[in-house]
Amino acid sequence: MLAKEPDAHIVAVDFRPGFLKALMQRAGAGGLASRIETLRAGMGALPFQPASPDAIWAEGANCNISFGKGVRAWRPFLKPGGIPAVSELTRLTGEGPAKLTQHWNNQYPEGATASAKFAVLEADGYTPLGYFALPERCWSDNHYRPLQAQFEPFLARHAGSEAARAIVASEEAATGRCKEFPACVSYGFYIAKRDQRPDTGI
Repeated sequence: MLAKEPDAHIVAVDFRPGFLKALMQRAGAGGLASRIETLRAGMGALPFQPASPDAIWAEGANCNISFGKGVRAWRPFLKPGGIPAVSELTRLTGEGPAKLTQHWNNQYPEGATASAKFAVLEADGYTPLGYFALPERCWSDNHYRPLQAQFEPFLARHAGSEAARAIVASEEAATGRCKEFPACVSYGFYIAKRDQRPDTGI
């Protein structure tokens, strides 16, 4: 969708080459390959020039390095007024069931409320522009269900090893908590703008 915009130039970043290859196959089929280049890199080690991209768009990826570290690392790359657009695990309620709170404190302590995410953005040199919570189907239909379908094949490929079972157990725990408490946790989508304060190199 972004590549269909007039004069768009997109650098698609992932550390898994298979994902980048699949993207370019789809882009080629849609006649958009000339507008996209790929870059194999991690979220926390982007090799962009300072003040170069107009926007950094990250869906379900920033949690690999944490929300705060991600937006801090991106700020020097963005042009003044540049936009980070990022989805992030978000608590929909200030207080929640103890079982859910304990799970996320162990798994991802940054899974806070939207107001806490806004505070991080403001502290790290951004002006928040907007936020919305993704519907439950976005993560259940497009992430957890396809993930669950791969559990048995994954275990079979690794001969049911202890490490493989531990990975599956962890993912099943996360799936179970989100299914059990859909009114308390989801993904939020955040849009902000790099403000005009001088870059401090954070």
